[in-house]
Amino acid sequence: MFLEKKSLVYVAGPYCPRNCTLHDAPRIAQQNVDHAIDVGIRLIKMGYVVFIPHFSHYIHLKMKEDMGSKWVDFDLAILDRCDAICLIKGWQNSPGALREKKRAEGKRMFIFTEEQIEELR
Repeated sequence: MFLEKKSLVYVAGPYCPRNCTLHDAPRIAQQNVDHAIDVGIRLIKMGYVVFIPHFSHYIHLKMKEDMGSKWVDFDLAILDRCDAICLIKGWQNSPGALREKKRAEGKRMFIFTEEQIEELR
């Protein structure tokens, strides 16, 4: 697989925990954010530029009002400017990542999974 270095890669995967207690939700969301960051770091070390939509987690924690579906519009606007999308662990069960993958397919972007990262070398 070939993806030019310096390409802008969108990291897509689960954020919101599903089917869990309110007690577990913040911890699971943080685990999802941490995993997305870890994947982003791997890509950065390989020479790619990354956008990790999970960073909005920290904005969400600071805001007083609910942004609701505005996050979706924000993320898709940035995805449209990317060269590629990396689908990370759990993407198949994430409505957001599935929507992002479909958008990337429509834009004919380079699509790869976390398991394929090493093949980019």
